[in-house]
Amino acid sequence: MSQTLSTVRRAAPGRMKWRLAAGAVVALVVGALWRAEEVPPTPAHPQVSLTGSAPITFAPPSAGLSDGSSELAALKAELNTAAVAIDHAVGSQADGPVRERPDYVSPMEWMVLQGVARQHANPEQELSHLVHFLRFNKQRDRWEALPAGAEPALRQSLAVALVADLPTRVRQGDLSPSDARALLMRLLPDAETDGGRQQARLADTMAGIEAAHRAALAAATPPASR
Repeated sequence: MSQTLSTVRRAAPGRMKWRLAAGAVVALVVGALWRAEEVPPTPAHPQVSLTGSAPITFAPPSAGLSDGSSELAALKAELNTAAVAIDHAVGSQADGPVRERPDYVSPMEWMVLQGVARQHANPEQELSHLVHFLRFNKQRDRWEALPAGAEPALRQSLAVALVADLPTRVRQGDLSPSDARALLMRLLPDAETDGGRQQARLADTMAGIEAAHRAALAAATPPASR
C-alpha cells in the first residue's frame, strides 16, 4: 500500500490530470479495504469520483458479510505479490500496448485501472499508459526503499530502468521537466558509476527530457485555424 500512497503524495496538484488519478483511486480503495476490519460495512457502496469522469462504484469485500478478514488477507497477499514482482519487470519492460494484467499489478489495481481507462476517449491506449506509469512509480518506490549499499545490482538495474523511462514520463505528462531532471540527478550515481559514461548518460537523458517536453507541448497545442 505504501507504493500506491507515495504515488499520490508525489503528484503535483497543479499538474495532475484526471486521467493520471488512478494512483489516488487505488489508494482510496486500498484504504477502504484496510479499514474494513475496524469499520462495520454500510449498505451504501462508497463512490470514487474523478474530475471529468463518471463515478466508479466500489463495494468492499466485507460488504454484506459478517467477517471480511479472509478476503482482506487475500487482498494484502495480492498486493505483496505484485510488489515482489516489480523486481522481475526490470530489464524486460516495454511501453507497448498492455492487453493483460502484468504480474506487478495486483488484480485489485488492474480492476481500478481498467475502470479509470474506460472513462477515457481511447480506453486501450489509456490503460497501457496507466499501467506503465504505475510500473514507473513502483520501481521508484522500490529503488528508494533499498538501504544504501544493499543489493547494488538490483539498485543499478532499477536506476537504469528509471532513467531510461524519464523522457517517456515527461512526454506522457506524468512528470514535469524540472521534476524529471531532479530525479535524474538522484538516479545517475546508481545508474552509472563510471564518471565519463555518467556524463554522457546525463547529457543524453537531459536532451531526451527536453525533446519529450517539446513533443508534449506540441501535442497539447491545437492546430492554428486557417
